[in-house]
Amino acid sequence: MISAAVYSGRLKVDTMFRQEASAEVPFSGWVFFSSEEGQISSEERGLALHDCRAILRFAPEVEGYLDRPHGTELVRSGTETFDVDRSG
Repeated sequence: MISAAVYSGRLKVDTMFRQEASAEVPFSGWVFFSSEEGQISSEERGLALHDCRAILRFAPEVEGYLDRPHGTELVRSGTETFDVDRSG
């Protein structure tokens, strides 16, 4: 799932998490968005299911993290790096 603002290129991915995937939907469980979008709902964020390669067009730096397990929550820590989100 990728937010509309990230998919359009308006904002940069700086937050990503992996939730448990459903057997009924071909979904890796990864959700990508920008914290600049604020505290808004998934509907307002415009989250949409995209091919897993779509995020690599906008944020190739996430590729090295995609094998992380469900429950992973990461935040951008540098231009090309993400760290575990310890805010929650």
